[in-house]
Amino acid sequence: MPPLLLLVALLHFPEGKAASSSSARSPQSAPRPRLPCPLGVTDRAYLPGKPCCTGGRGGPRPPPMVADDGDSTGFLRSSFVGTISLGTPPQYFRVIFDTGSANLWVPSVMCMFAGQQPDRTCLAKKFKYDSRKSTSYRKVGQKFQIRYGSGALWGFLSGETVGLGGSLAVPDQVFAEATDDPDGVFALTEFDGIFGLGYDGIAMHNVMPVLYNMHKQSIVPKKAFSMYVHKVEGEPVGRVFWGGSDRDFYLPPMTYVDIKKKGYFNVTMDRIGVAGQRTFCERNCYAIVDTGVSLIGGPKYIIREINAQLGAVPVEFGEYKVDCDGVAQLPDVEIGFGGKVFALGPEHYVMKVRDGSDWVCLTGFMELDLGQQENAFNWAIGDIFLAHYYVEYDLEENRVGFAFKREL
Repeated sequence: MPPLLLLVALLHFPEGKAASSSSARSPQSAPRPRLPCPLGVTDRAYLPGKPCCTGGRGGPRPPPMVADDGDSTGFLRSSFVGTISLGTPPQYFRVIFDTGSANLWVPSVMCMFAGQQPDRTCLAKKFKYDSRKSTSYRKVGQKFQIRYGSGALWGFLSGETVGLGGSLAVPDQVFAEATDDPDGVFALTEFDGIFGLGYDGIAMHNVMPVLYNMHKQSIVPKKAFSMYVHKVEGEPVGRVFWGGSDRDFYLPPMTYVDIKKKGYFNVTMDRIGVAGQRTFCERNCYAIVDTGVSLIGGPKYIIREINAQLGAVPVEFGEYKVDCDGVAQLPDVEIGFGGKVFALGPEHYVMKVRDGSDWVCLTGFMELDLGQQENAFNWAIGDIFLAHYYVEYDLEENRVGFAFKREL
């Protein structure tokens, strides 16, 4: 099965915003910890035994790369888009940190010469990697092809130093220079490329994923990472913690769920349903935990009933809308992992987007056909959930951890 990255995760509404609600959904927050990755640019050496990170926040190009605590990489909004660099001196790119794939690729300047004429994505992407400008480039040359749920991408492999901010760098990392996007699905995305974080078993062409290379070179203590999103001046800003998790950013204990089969982060989901209504998936559903998916997708009959309980009506592409005036009165939707219930309020699962001159409020629950094979995942848990909890992905102990996050 190809990496799951869905078109719904690619085409963001730039004027969209989460619908507001004042209700709280997590336990009483502990005292505010220090903020180890502030927005000023500083640097600090890696501390053994601590998760290694690069913090950051988006901005004008070249985007700032922050690493004062040495153990996280910053990203923007709930789409898990952040900044990395390639080469010496660094060339900056915005990538989506995607747990549903395992390869790293960015647009290549060679896309201008790949065919009779450049495709839409080549023309649309302003920032393209140019090996001629890097002293750390290594030629690999093998052809590269990957197919996502939304379309295919072609190019060739190269070796380069990947910068994750400050002093954190991964030498001699094999990545793909993308030259052809025949379906044009990446032409209008807010990111330049994709940074795959899945198991090496789903990496195309047996390329060693960045996290594995970091562990091999002893840059991180283990093959694990975690993600956290908070708000700065009202805007969602997040970071990836390399090598594990940081208790300064979540409220223990962490609830761990074993991965059913290495490849995707697919786990057992205990339950899902509208609070006070019928509950589905009582230990009979399998879900992929995927930052490359914007919404929560599942079987049609369950999604239809959940949306009906919310008073939502179907629109196109398996999505549903609710009356924007009644969003604050909508109930929670509860999702269970590892025997613990994690609630999403309407301020989390309703997205207000512009449709021409009008505003439309879409729910985050969409119909998604992922197959019905025994022990296969048939749910995708995407950004609307993952941005509101602290989530750890442990590729050594083969588990995913969920915790209530600390609000900074």
